[in-house]
Amino acid sequence: MPFDAVVQTEIEGESAARAALCDRIFPCQSCVKRGCGSLCPEGASSLAFTISLANPPIGALTSGRGSRFILANTEQLHEKIAQLSERVRQLEDGLQTVQSRVSNQPHPLLAPELLKIKTSQELYGGPQASALTPGASTSNDPGISKDDKLRESVHALSIDGRSESAASGSRMDVDQPRGGTPPEVPQNILQLSATFPFPWSLDLKIRTRIREALPPRAEAEVICEEARKNALWQYNLDSSETFIPNLLHYCYTMPIEKLSPRRLALLLMILSIGSLVDPTRPLGSLYGEAYHHLARAAVCEIPLMEEPDFDVLHALFLMLWYHLIFSDNNKAIGYAWNLMGFVAKLAQGLGLHRESPRLKLIPEEHEKRKAIFWELLNMDCRMSLSLGRPPSICLAHVDVKPPTYVGPGIYAPREEIIYHEWKSSFFIKCLSPMLEAMVAIEPPPYSRILELDGLLRDFEVPSVLDGTKASSPPTRFLAMQRALVSMSREIGTTLSAIEMVIREYLIVIQLCYSFTENTSLVL
Repeated sequence: MPFDAVVQTEIEGESAARAALCDRIFPCQSCVKRGCGSLCPEGASSLAFTISLANPPIGALTSGRGSRFILANTEQLHEKIAQLSERVRQLEDGLQTVQSRVSNQPHPLLAPELLKIKTSQELYGGPQASALTPGASTSNDPGISKDDKLRESVHALSIDGRSESAASGSRMDVDQPRGGTPPEVPQNILQLSATFPFPWSLDLKIRTRIREALPPRAEAEVICEEARKNALWQYNLDSSETFIPNLLHYCYTMPIEKLSPRRLALLLMILSIGSLVDPTRPLGSLYGEAYHHLARAAVCEIPLMEEPDFDVLHALFLMLWYHLIFSDNNKAIGYAWNLMGFVAKLAQGLGLHRESPRLKLIPEEHEKRKAIFWELLNMDCRMSLSLGRPPSICLAHVDVKPPTYVGPGIYAPREEIIYHEWKSSFFIKCLSPMLEAMVAIEPPPYSRILELDGLLRDFEVPSVLDGTKASSPPTRFLAMQRALVSMSREIGTTLSAIEMVIREYLIVIQLCYSFTENTSLVL
């Protein structure tokens, strides 16, 4: 008799005996005695399982109690799932194209909850796919306001796909400013935002809808001015007087087929930050979130990894800043950390970390490249210090000099220039060495810790940035810069002191251990 037939006969005989011993109670006593109660297949299922082992059919799927599945030849099954998912994606694209021709409203079958069915994300969070129907979508509920829909859509885009606001049961009361409501973000654009930073097939209709969500130009000018006065002084990405006026003129007047979606995303991020720092708007308004998601959708039109450029780097930097400072998502810092690594690679791919005279750039453009790269370096270092992680860019691999903040067309108050010069110098001489010591595999010697502590404490602060020497009330941005300078030195000193305490503690432990060991030897 062939070996396979012998094995099959023995397996079937054992399975029949086990089925006879099964008491039809889950888990059966037979399995409990064998110590495998959690895997009890309950009689007949056991027979089917063992037979499938002897003669496994392609893609066999056998179930036991409690929806436990035993797979044979899972490779073919996963290939089939991938084929079906791709087919579903093609049908969704076709349905979206047809729907855009007959209506401005998204098709009920293209709700974000239903689009997640074909992805593995649905396996690890969110409601079950079988419970999702077009009629069950909360976005179509007439009893839910536009603000509630936007808030739910925003929180639904968290990393694990679960809504933080729904989980906590808390709701934020939002008072909108006089005579206005946040721009409505259509469902298909929210879907694009959810795919960030990966590209999505877009057409001019989507780009048109994103631009139509911009506020009136006069209002946009006011918001950008608030951003310049109340926020953009912290990171000097472009100090030219014509930067914001030219960007506004371009985005509002350029024909839609020639409009760069990345420049549009840059303007939307400035509007997002400006609306959040505008003192005339109430705290907690949804303008910032709406403009942020519109910017993410605009960025997705062109593949980031294939065609990076300076405009998209600028927009992504502002997205990093948004997540670090303005986002209320409790996972924003993790998202910002991952995005920082991605942006750092894009910057290095563009060669911003190298002095490249062969590029023959005009001085103004070269200053802008240096400014954004050094601001990226500074943000990366501070984030790494906060999280205790290695930086995405090592200063030892950089030879581009810090920006000078002077030149034709470059405009910034002298106090602001002093702050940025001090920030770059403080990063080079204090923050970067301290980060290297903190993330090193071997702990630094005690003398090195004392040296770093002395650098932090003795680092000179210009009198204009020293709040203790101020003689007259400062402007708003100068007051904030003085506060940041003070906090930077205090945080650095605190981290250095913590390192010293840990080092001294380890030394004391080592001395105590040595003393105990020597005493035991003497005795």
